[in-house]
Amino acid sequence: MNKVLTNYEKAADGLAVAFLKELYPDENPREWYWVGAKIGEIMNWGDWFVDTTIMADFFRYKLTSDEFFEWYDQRIDGENLNIMHFKLKKNEKLLKDF
Repeated sequence: MNKVLTNYEKAADGLAVAFLKELYPDENPREWYWVGAKIGEIMNWGDWFVDTTIMADFFRYKLTSDEFFEWYDQRIDGENLNIMHFKLKKNEKLLKDF
């Protein structure tokens, strides 16, 4: 297998493991898999599905696990905010309270 592809798959697996450790720090390890065995695309655990872009944005925008689950619930309910806009909107609400 090509070294670049091997590195990509290891990085995708590492991202998924790190993501779940952040969401569930007291549960180790959490069972998960790549949907369709397509490493680096859509990950599933329980009733949850996310792609690597979502996992990366979780870290990029420093979401807490509570914020992630709030964002996910809003997305399921039809509010199609990406994580960056969700975080900005949340911060605007906090600033209005000052």
